[in-house]
Amino acid sequence: MIYGVPVSSKGELARVGPFLRLEWTHGKPLSHEALLDEKRAYGLMDAMGHPLIAPAELDPPGVAHLTPTQRIALWADLMEVCEQFLLAGLRRKVGPDGDVAAAYREWHKAHMMEHDRAMQHMLEELERRSGRDAR
Repeated sequence: MIYGVPVSSKGELARVGPFLRLEWTHGKPLSHEALLDEKRAYGLMDAMGHPLIAPAELDPPGVAHLTPTQRIALWADLMEVCEQFLLAGLRRKVGPDGDVAAAYREWHKAHMMEHDRAMQHMLEELERRSGRDAR
């Protein structure tokens, strides 16, 4: 099984969300080169190993048909899922006896420091560029 999706012993493609995964054959993980060869054989990569564009039927549906309220609800659901992924990753990082709340506070602090650095850089660039254009 790959992420809870059964895969036959022949190494068939398994659908995981909108993605296709091919990682196992005869119950054993494929080597990196074998995985690339299999992906090329199924038309998922070109001869140079670059991923091909996914077929249109794998594209996620658009939101044009949704009302503004439905779009906001969809966005809120997406944020909830993102938070759950973050917490699951932190839970995995700290282990079963670890403090997830403390790990979240540490992650948030580091994330905000990076955000502040990015904002500072953007402001410096804006000032630099506007000063040069004003002359």
